[in-house]
Amino acid sequence: MIDQRGHRTVTVLGKGSKLAVIPLQPRVARVVDLAAGERTSGPLLLGRNGELQW
Repeated sequence: MIDQRGHRTVTVLGKGSKLAVIPLQPRVARVVDLAAGERTSGPLLLGRNGELQW
């Protein structure tokens, strides 16, 4: 996550391989921080089978 203009944001790869910068509410940013732990790269959310879903 990145701070932009005082807001925490996350960049996601969307449909058609387009990058989108999404601002996060403070509560959501805290949950994302907890889910990521110490990781700095790799997928944050996985599918039900434990694999990255495309």
